[in-house]
Amino acid sequence: AHPAVFIAAVNGLALGGGATLINVCDLAIASTRASIGCPEMGFATYPGMAGPAIQLSGVTRKQAAWLVLTTNRIDGETAARWGMVNECVAPEALLPRAREVARQVAGFDAAALEESKRALDRIPAEITD
Repeated sequence: AHPAVFIAAVNGLALGGGATLINVCDLAIASTRASIGCPEMGFATYPGMAGPAIQLSGVTRKQAAWLVLTTNRIDGETAARWGMVNECVAPEALLPRAREVARQVAGFDAAALEESKRALDRIPAEITD
């Protein structure tokens, strides 16, 4: 519900809570070195935050099940293909690209950004209700 636009820059392991952080950010860029997954099943527990957040990120049920039920990890390219991140770049390009996107977004009117973000959060929920 925060009005700021949050951008994830993922360059390594994003497991469990790390996967949750990707999914709750507004935008996400991963490097080819990213490794994203939900290892909780290996500890005999459901990924309480990551599981629901993954399904809300737009991945299909089968894709979410792959992460949650197998504990297998996906790389940045797969995450981009699945829609879990917006794009995947080389590791050395990750922070420059994230900064470039942040500068672009920061150049827009703050009130318009806030209302647009609020609409993005509200509209899908209203359509599925």
